[in-house]
Amino acid sequence: VKFGSSKIVIIGFDGAIYENELYAKGYDEERHANELVNLNKDNLVKTLDIYSQEVYTNRGFLMNKHQLEMVMKNNPGVEFINATEGGILTDYVKIKNLEDVINEDLTNTQISMQIQAVHFDYNIEEYTEELKYFLSTMKKDNEMVLNTLKCKLKVLHSIKQLSDKKEKVNYVERELNYIEKSHSEFEGIDIYNKMISINLKDILLVIGNENKHTGLSGVDKNNVRIKKYNEMYGIIMDYCLFLNDLVVEKIKLVQ
Repeated sequence: VKFGSSKIVIIGFDGAIYENELYAKGYDEERHANELVNLNKDNLVKTLDIYSQEVYTNRGFLMNKHQLEMVMKNNPGVEFINATEGGILTDYVKIKNLEDVINEDLTNTQISMQIQAVHFDYNIEEYTEELKYFLSTMKKDNEMVLNTLKCKLKVLHSIKQLSDKKEKVNYVERELNYIEKSHSEFEGIDIYNKMISINLKDILLVIGNENKHTGLSGVDKNNVRIKKYNEMYGIIMDYCLFLNDLVVEKIKLVQ
C-alpha cells in the first residue's frame, strides 16, 4: 500500500484450523507440534470460511484478520485479491483462485504499480518525540481500560458469591444491570474503540451467543449473565495486558 500498488494479491492467509493443522506443511514442525499441544480448545471460535463452511479459528488469527481488514477498508483505491483458496479472509477483498489471478491479473499489460517516493521532511528528533507521545497516550488509554475492567471484575466476584448462595437475588440483578449499562465507559476510551473492540468483536459475539438467558429467571438467569461478563472481561483483560507489554517494549525501543 505504501509503495502505491494499484492491486495487491494475498496468498497463504488462511487464519483457520483445517484438519487439526494450524499452519501449512513445511512450517517449523517442532514449534507447530508445541503450539498444537498447548492449544486451548476453549479459546477456539467458530466462523465461516470463503466457501461459507464452518471452521475453527483462534484469537491470534482473528486479530491478524481484523488488522488486515482495517488496512483494506481504509484503502478503497487499491484492489485486494485473496488467492489463498481457503481461509477466513472474506471482507473488503475479491476472492479468486491463484491460477485465474496469474492468467487474468498478472499479465505485463495489466500490472500497474506506481512506487511513491517517501520523503522525510521532518527532523528525526521531532519524529521520535511524536512517536513517544503516541505510545505514551496509547499506554495511558490502555491503563484506563484495565482499571475499568478491574472494578467490574471486582463487582462480579462479589455478586458471584451472593448468587452461589442464592442470596439477595434482586440486588445481584440490579448490579448486573448496572454493569451492562456502564459498558459505555469503555466506548469513551479511544484505544477501546479503534483497536480492542475491533480485534475482539468475533470472540465477544461468540461469548454473548453462548451465554443467552432467554427463558431463565432469578438465580439461573443471574448466573448465566455473571458467567458471560466474566468471560468477556477476562478476554479483554488478557488482550490489554498483552497490549501493555507490547507498548512498554516499543517505548523502551524508541528511547
